[in-house]
Amino acid sequence: MTRERTLLSKIGCGAVNLTYPKAVKISVGYDPHEDRLFLIFHLQDGGFHKAFLSRRVLGALLARMSEELAASHPMAGLTAQRDEMLQMEHVASISVGTGKGKAAPTPQTQQTKQTQQTQQLPTEFPGAFYVTSAHLEMQQDALVIGFSGTWLNDPKALPVPIAALGLGRSEAHQVLRLLRDKAEFAGWNMEMPALWLKPLEYGKALGEQ
Repeated sequence: MTRERTLLSKIGCGAVNLTYPKAVKISVGYDPHEDRLFLIFHLQDGGFHKAFLSRRVLGALLARMSEELAASHPMAGLTAQRDEMLQMEHVASISVGTGKGKAAPTPQTQQTKQTQQTQQLPTEFPGAFYVTSAHLEMQQDALVIGFSGTWLNDPKALPVPIAALGLGRSEAHQVLRLLRDKAEFAGWNMEMPALWLKPLEYGKALGEQ
């Protein structure tokens, strides 16, 4: 426990401050047996946490992420074309993504790039979680997301902090795209919470049928 205390992020949640192990990277997959997405958090101390994400929680997470990105946009409230601007930012961000299954590296990941290049994902985890909630807030220029949930082998226990991840705007857009793509792979047919999140690759502008 002493080692981990130096790696915690704090996120305000109303009158409550929650502490989370700090993650520097996230990997995303789909488990057909659970019919849930799974998140693998690459922790700053070199460890990993695995957590399963339901369709319901994913829908709430996508909505909150899109709301925070829209509200914190430098031109928010200053233009009637906010959706168009957000979609252009979204497309520009995902065009420099790092590939399927992995989010773009955060600044902390870039600092440890050499060590992470040789780091392999474990095949087994000492414990896994069900995500029950995600707390989001902007901290300076980063969107910080804290995930909480119950232990997989003890779902009746009280939720505990799983991990927190700080994302710049570009990385947040890439995570949104990654989660959306994995939900499509799972066949969940989820409606995107914001018009600007709908893909441009079909050759249609915003609002076109």
